[in-house]
Amino acid sequence: MIGVRHRQPIATRPIRSAHAMRRATLRAIVLAATALPALGCRAPDPAVSADLSGVTPVAGQSWVKHLGLAVEDTAFGRMGGGAPAPPSQRREPDRLTTQPQQPFTLAGVDLYRLNCQSCHGPEGTGSPPEINSLIGPVQGTSAAWLAKQFEEKGRSVDETFLKEIAASAEGDLRARLRNGGQKMPPFDHLRADEVDALLGHLEKLAHVRDADAADRLVSEPAARVGEHLAKGTCRICHDATGPGVGRMMGRTMAPLNIPSLASLGVEAPAVEVIAKVRDGSSRFMMPMTGPSKMPVFPYLTPAEISAALVYLAAFPTQPLTK
Repeated sequence: MIGVRHRQPIATRPIRSAHAMRRATLRAIVLAATALPALGCRAPDPAVSADLSGVTPVAGQSWVKHLGLAVEDTAFGRMGGGAPAPPSQRREPDRLTTQPQQPFTLAGVDLYRLNCQSCHGPEGTGSPPEINSLIGPVQGTSAAWLAKQFEEKGRSVDETFLKEIAASAEGDLRARLRNGGQKMPPFDHLRADEVDALLGHLEKLAHVRDADAADRLVSEPAARVGEHLAKGTCRICHDATGPGVGRMMGRTMAPLNIPSLASLGVEAPAVEVIAKVRDGSSRFMMPMTGPSKMPVFPYLTPAEISAALVYLAAFPTQPLTK
């Protein structure tokens, strides 16, 4: 018939390139952003820097796989809790993020949510003995806290000496964040100002800083926010590259309970990924081999999750290099 375009059968359609799929992901996020109502967040500061020079892709296998663990047998990635994101001075777009340069402003509590909370919990207490608490190491960075401990034991210690101990403890904590430990992954993607903001929040959790003290803020482009989430939370359980879960959309893919980060946003629309992450519901991302092993993350905002999808599309994941 004239004017009727015959579609090529699904089985014979050419597979799109990775570049084309990433472009499709960004288009899907844009469409989702224009279709959803405002999220009620404050508008971002337009003066925020959009420098992406320090953003790097996720690479290699998941952290639990690196440790030789199965996700169902470990507390890694499962300690985030069921509460929403706490109040913060953060600023993020009113709609889903669509561009890598889109501006955000994060406080230390937000950096903690994106990088630390899934393993150390909302209060920083972890899950000993597998995941150590952060509270003791952070308390050790406070000369005032150390002085109080000695005072309670009836001992007097030179103030200069206490400051030296606290400074050494802070140096050790910063090195642990940068280099990781026996079971803790390295967070070498964190900049110095981000570490400062993060430590400010940890000091509040450890009660060595006034809970009402002003938060340190950092200005971030969306791709950087997405990098925090992908490297600090998602990669705990997800490999950077590899297959997805597969969809029953006219073709069959190999079933897998834990999809790679490379497949997120490609196999399912952005709104489906966001729903899956925040409350566990999704039409497309249910594995064909049984219930999902993925915990929910209600403390992540839709804008932050969409920033992770934009980041993964703009900075394609890399396999493990030796």
